[in-house]
Amino acid sequence: MNALRFDSTATAAWAAFSGDYNPIHFDPAFARSTIGTEGTVVHGMLAMLALKQAVSERPWAGDGWLQWTGMLKQAMPSQLDYAVHLSAPEADAKVRFRLHSPADAEKRILGNCAPVAFDTAPYRTPPRHVLDAAAVNERLQGFADAFPAATSCWVAIDALIFAEYIQRHSIDTFREDIVQHFGAEMEIDLGKASLLTMQTHHRCIFRTALLQDVGHFTFDRIAYDIRKIDEITTHDSLFATIDIPVWLNDTLSQVVQIGLMARKKPALPHEEAEL
Repeated sequence: MNALRFDSTATAAWAAFSGDYNPIHFDPAFARSTIGTEGTVVHGMLAMLALKQAVSERPWAGDGWLQWTGMLKQAMPSQLDYAVHLSAPEADAKVRFRLHSPADAEKRILGNCAPVAFDTAPYRTPPRHVLDAAAVNERLQGFADAFPAATSCWVAIDALIFAEYIQRHSIDTFREDIVQHFGAEMEIDLGKASLLTMQTHHRCIFRTALLQDVGHFTFDRIAYDIRKIDEITTHDSLFATIDIPVWLNDTLSQVVQIGLMARKKPALPHEEAEL
């Protein structure tokens, strides 16, 4: 069991790498009014780094695929200490993990990692987005330098692809869905104070070779695709899931799945009075 604290330095480092400047991570008043937490909220992806690396250090055998799945159950106030717990009775068996706060006993992230028989057939369509290889190799090493406790290659690629989604695709992927569900006046903008966006789950399926340290790899070609695979609406929220398959040196090597929730920020009493 390892103790964790996510201070402002770690928050700033993750935001700088990923481009995720959602106000719940920086504005205590916004976080309080939308989620009800005291203080800001830890980035889910930042909190998951320790869980991913802990699983990576297990003695996985063979040359196959692993599936890592994390469910974000509760918002994580930045001022609390957190602990990582792994349950792995046998080598190469399913590992269950959780991230919780000893202060309130809440289970913030729950999940598992296990070998899978992964069918690559649905991913035969050529990728639409190709990244500059030299820039990507530099960014992956930059990630390892910024987060030296999480240097497994699949973790670095996962972070890179999440950053690509946030910086290049998040505004447009669900623009029409947001406008249709919340009204024409609402545009997707992750930094907009009127729209709350949060991650609900995260899944990575990856080749076991990528458990090695990112420093062992240099990629000549990196490409990916963006696919919406699920969408559920309620009267005040939109839940969606995207798949991002990743090809390294023209070989499908990792699939990142991101679950998202969007809803309008509830109006504060003084805001309702002004309407």
